[in-house]
Amino acid sequence: MTTSGDDPHIHVAAHARREHLRFADEVERLGTMPGSVISPAQARQAAAKHRDLADEFSGP
Repeated sequence: MTTSGDDPHIHVAAHARREHLRFADEVERLGTMPGSVISPAQARQAAAKHRDLADEFSGP
């Protein structure tokens, strides 16, 4: 919920940033589990890309 004067885009960007960081952690964790369809190196690479995306939502 926003109050008068709050920019809703700030809340959306903060949510996007949190979710990309959460997903990066999850991909990195799952990539190291036995039976994973991606290698740990691929998981680290995908996680890094999502952390970069999260940085784009950090704002100015």
